Amino acid sequence: MKSKQKIYNRTLLALGTVLLSLPAWAQRSSVDSVLARIARNNRSLATVRQAAEARKLESRTGQYPANPFVEYDYLPGRPEGAGTQQEFAITQSFDFPSVYGHRKQVIRRQALLTDAETQAERQNLLLEAKQHCLDLIYHNRRGRWLAGRLAETEALLAAYGQRLAQEDISVLDVNKARLQRVSLQQDVRRNESERVLLAQKLTELNGGQALSLSDTLYPSVPDIPPFAQLDSIVEAQDPALQAIRQQLQISRGQVSLNRALSLPRPEVGYHYQSILGQRYQGIHAGISIPLFEHKNTVAAGRAQVVVAERQLEEHRLEHYHQLLALYTQYQQLADGLTEYRQLLDALDSKPLLDKSLRLGQITTIEYFSELALLYASYEKYQGLEREYHLVVARLLKYQLL
Repeated sequence: MKSKQKIYNRTLLALGTVLLSLPAWAQRSSVDSVLARIARNNRSLATVRQAAEARKLESRTGQYPANPFVEYDYLPGRPEGAGTQQEFAITQSFDFPSVYGHRKQVIRRQALLTDAETQAERQNLLLEAKQHCLDLIYHNRRGRWLAGRLAETEALLAAYGQRLAQEDISVLDVNKARLQRVSLQQDVRRNESERVLLAQKLTELNGGQALSLSDTLYPSVPDIPPFAQLDSIVEAQDPALQAIRQQLQISRGQVSLNRALSLPRPEVGYHYQSILGQRYQGIHAGISIPLFEHKNTVAAGRAQVVVAERQLEEHRLEHYHQLLALYTQYQQLADGLTEYRQLLDALDSKPLLDKSLRLGQITTIEYFSELALLYASYEKYQGLEREYHLVVARLLKYQLL
């Protein structure tokens, strides 16, 4: 009996050593470093950045005056001896001076819009990566926990084998322990499969470069400010909202630009003419008459302003209620975690179950039934903890720069 107790005590001591060493071991890698690598290596982000630069260059192509226009006419006369007529002209047209100022403002706003859209794409991808990291941490923790449970069951099964040989227990007790071991082995395999899948997803997000995360501790959660303050912070830093605001400014700037484009367009140049040996040359000047080309463009621009204003209000309303729902969920999960943690600490019934089993006060079936209830509660706590950190990640999405 003393040898059985020694085996049991050594197993618990080993498990305790592993669990106590988790915090130091988990600090060797970092979610932040994983996200930094993905931000550098992700191919989608690289494509988004290149497309943004292309859009900026494209938007700047219309900020300069039109190309100068050169024409030359050579007109031999008929009948023979009628002489030759030649004409040469070079002209340059200009928009009304205010056009260039309005166009420059629109181009600047378009660049800011492109930056905001690029930042929104980056945040969405980094949030996806962070969620994969948190899921991987959950499975890392669960893997360690399942390994501990499996080691306990193996030790118990070994002790039962000795007791069965001494006819101290029945085959039913041994079979129950075996079933428990098989069930745990399946849980370990499934958990490991999930870990491998998540590591593959991180590798894919990292541009195909191998990447994994061995942390078993979740990142520390900063103090979450009250909802009103958080809403103001997120609204000020939300790139999607900034993009809509820039689009509204672009629409307003386009109205001013269209109004300026509807003004007369001056044209200047040089004109040379030669007829029958006579030469004429001088300055060419002209101006367009704004009748048809820009008809309804100002009205169309005003309509776009109304659309952009409504989109901004719609996004603000949607943003507010989404954030409020997340914040409410965060508070509920935080309260639930605190209650579960206090309950599990207060119960701590496993040592009592182990002692009752060793003393023969309960059967193996009763032991595993009670243990299953205790472990089910702890698994639910683990799931609640995982959900809590995922919600916090979404709340703090604005920090993913």
